[in-house]
Amino acid sequence: MTQFLLLLHILGAATWLGANVALLFLGRRYSTTTGQVAAAHWRSSGAMGKLVQTPAAIVILITGIALIVTGDGGVGFGSTFVSIGFAVIIIGAILGMVVFGPKSEQAASLHEAGNTKEAAGVVSRLFASATLDTALVVLAIAAMVGKWGA
Repeated sequence: MTQFLLLLHILGAATWLGANVALLFLGRRYSTTTGQVAAAHWRSSGAMGKLVQTPAAIVILITGIALIVTGDGGVGFGSTFVSIGFAVIIIGAILGMVVFGPKSEQAASLHEAGNTKEAAGVVSRLFASATLDTALVVLAIAAMVGKWGA
C-alpha cells in the first residue's frame, strides 16, 4: 500500500510541475498573440489550473498525509520536508485562487477587448507568479527526495 501511495504522490507532483512548465512555455509562445487566440490560451490556462493542477495538489495532499499516517519510515508531521510540502500546497492553493484563476480570466477578457497593453501587465504578473510556484514545487520535490529534516 505504501508503494502505491508513493506512486500516486509522485504522479501528483509530476503533474503539477509538468502543468506549470507547459503553462510557462505556452504562455511565452502565446504572449505575442492577441485577440481570440490569446483569450483562448488564457482561458485554457485557467481551466488547466482548475481541472489538472488543483486535483493534482489534492492527490499530493491526501497521499502525503496517508504516507505519514501509514508509513513505516518513522517520518512525522514535524519533519522539515513535510512542513515544506504543506507550505507549498497552501501557497499553491492561494496563488490558484487569488492569481491564476482570476488573472487568467482577466487576461482573456482584456485580449478579447483589444486592450493588449493592460493584458501584457496582467500576463507579466501571471508569469511572475507561475515562476514562483514552479520554483516552490521544485523546492518541495528536492526536500522530499532529500528527506530534509527526517
